[in-house]
Amino acid sequence: MEFWFLISVLILMVIALLARVVLRDAARLRPWGRYNLDVYRDHLDEVERDLERAIISAEEASLLRTEVSRRILSADSAAKEQTNDGQTGPIGPVLVLAAIGIAAALLTYMQQGAPGYADLSLSDRIQAAEELRQNRPPQSNAERLTSPDPTAAPSEEFLALMQKLRSAVAQHPDDLRGQTLLARNEAALGNFIAAYTAQAQVIFLKQGSAQVADYALYADMLVHAAGGYVSPIAETALTATLERNPAHQKARYYMGLMYAQTGRPDFAFRLWQDLLQQGVEDPSLTPLINAQIEAAAFHAGVAYTRPELVSGAETNSGPSADDLKAADAMTPEDRGAMIAGMVAQLSQRLASEGGPATDWARLIDAYGVLDNPDPAARIWLEAQQVFAGNRDALRVILASARRAGVAQ
Repeated sequence: MEFWFLISVLILMVIALLARVVLRDAARLRPWGRYNLDVYRDHLDEVERDLERAIISAEEASLLRTEVSRRILSADSAAKEQTNDGQTGPIGPVLVLAAIGIAAALLTYMQQGAPGYADLSLSDRIQAAEELRQNRPPQSNAERLTSPDPTAAPSEEFLALMQKLRSAVAQHPDDLRGQTLLARNEAALGNFIAAYTAQAQVIFLKQGSAQVADYALYADMLVHAAGGYVSPIAETALTATLERNPAHQKARYYMGLMYAQTGRPDFAFRLWQDLLQQGVEDPSLTPLINAQIEAAAFHAGVAYTRPELVSGAETNSGPSADDLKAADAMTPEDRGAMIAGMVAQLSQRLASEGGPATDWARLIDAYGVLDNPDPAARIWLEAQQVFAGNRDALRVILASARRAGVAQ
């Protein structure tokens, strides 16, 4: 009731202000008949002035006085009728427009708003978030909405080997080694549904002896298959991982992601902040956390500014085209040392705080210049995890990986 009372008071105040302005202006208005009287009286004065100046004759002046006087009588009669009728200005249209505005506002609120919705206490919000977590969509729903990730095209030889592996595992589903190989290679191809299906069989075949890495890999595949969504079955796998190793960093990151997706940004922020403070061992996690922790803090009501681990990204941005051009004038040893130093700085920055896809591509290009394919391949694999689902970013990095010879 208080809400409706306040709304009613505000509406009446607005209408009163508008009516006051309209009525004030209306009071200043004069009937058009009064204006005609003023014109005719001015006309009489002009007749007298023209007569004095001998512009018109006395006879003409008399005729003009008669005609103007007749018009004055007619205008005076019309002005009296307008006064008797009463002229209050355009208050009627204002009231009509106000009524239409009020009706439109109420109708819009009744359709789009929430009449009678009470204040939502913290306990109610927590309960609503828990209900959202318990009733969130299953894994299959998210998979239907997820498009496949772009990956490097595998060689025909590799595809032939994969077909043989799939056939062998289909014939021997209890082969633990075959299921393990199938899970990892399907994941490498971006076939995460087939990958986690095989990984689930791996856990089943181990009959209670599955390790932390088995559950962590299973959860990771589930999340990738769902396009970054942490489903209930993925949460179960993460819980199993953390039961065996509460400090598992990737599982803790994914649990934070699950809380961020289900209305508990406070839990997500605490998990991610702890990971950053403790030091993230997996370099692919740091950019993922840094990309989301500020939003989680904002929604959790925490004043948080992500510390810049390296001041000035340009200082560690790796060798630019100008740097490589300048290196042509150096001796091979000096040129290699300069490029290696810049590459090391860029690699360290990407591992600690992440960076855009162009920096990842530049790092792979630099390793290609140094003829060092092993770290280039490692960076390419990490980039596919960091930018999973970001097709534009992966296209940029894939081009560099192909130039470096680590992708098809």
